[in-house]
Amino acid sequence: SLARGASRGPLSNAEDSGTLFSSSDQAKQTDAGRTEGMELQFERLTRELEAERQIVASQLERCKLGSETGSMSSIRYAVSHYRPIRPPPTPKPIPNPTPPP
Repeated sequence: SLARGASRGPLSNAEDSGTLFSSSDQAKQTDAGRTEGMELQFERLTRELEAERQIVASQLERCKLGSETGSMSSIRYAVSHYRPIRPPPTPKPIPNPTPPP
């Protein structure tokens, strides 16, 4: 029976089953559990990061295509509205009025 205010520690299940782990064995299991949890978290974060990278890459590609398309559109517009620059027409000489006789 437990003393008042005392709690059964993590070894209690092992003690109940008849197997007793040393504190170093328990520490190794705890460290292994922590390591496994960290590895799972790392894998999850890596997948999320890769998904985000792909989203950003596709957005960048769309922006590049959009700017190229915009540039090509403006080039097409400029070419279709192109009028060669002509020199101004040479003014015709104004005839001198002949003085009345």
